[in-house]
Amino acid sequence: MGKVVLGVFCALFCSGSAMAETTAVKAGQAFGGWVFRCTAIAQGKTSCAFVSTILSGDKKHVVAEVEVTRASTGKGETLSALLPLGTDLQAGVKGAVDGGAAFDLPLRLCLPKGCVAATGLDDKATAALRTGKAFAFTFTIAGKSAKATVPLTGLSDALTAANW
Repeated sequence: MGKVVLGVFCALFCSGSAMAETTAVKAGQAFGGWVFRCTAIAQGKTSCAFVSTILSGDKKHVVAEVEVTRASTGKGETLSALLPLGTDLQAGVKGAVDGGAAFDLPLRLCLPKGCVAATGLDDKATAALRTGKAFAFTFTIAGKSAKATVPLTGLSDALTAANW
C-alpha cells in the first residue's frame, strides 16, 4: 500500500496524541510482525499505529494491513483492517482471536487502495490480543469467503512499550 493511503488510513483511525505517549517507541521499530508507523496528519500533529502487513503467497503483493492504535479518547485501543477493493460491504467483516468469539469490524469507507474496517476494543478484547497467538478475520470478496490471519507475536510487547 502506498504511504499516502497509510496516511489517510491513519488520519481517519489513529490517535493524534499517540506519539506524545510513546517516547520509548520509535517509528519503524519492529515488535515481532508489528511495526510502529507514524504519519503527519497536520502541522504538529502525528498519528501512530502498530501495523502488521499480510502479503500474498509469493510475497509480492499486500493483501491486507491490520493496525492497532490508541483510541482518540486516550483510553483503549482501536483495531482497523485495510482490505482489498471488491470487499463485499454488505457481508461485513468478522474477526476473532485464536478461534474465540467472533466480533464485527464494521466497514467504514473505501479508498483507492482498499476498504477500511475498524472497531474500538474493550479491555477484554485488548487482553485477548495481548495473550493470543493469532487474529483471524473473514470477509467476502468477488462472491467468495476469504480469511486472513495475523500472528500476534510481539503485539503485547509493543503495546507495553508504548504504554497503551
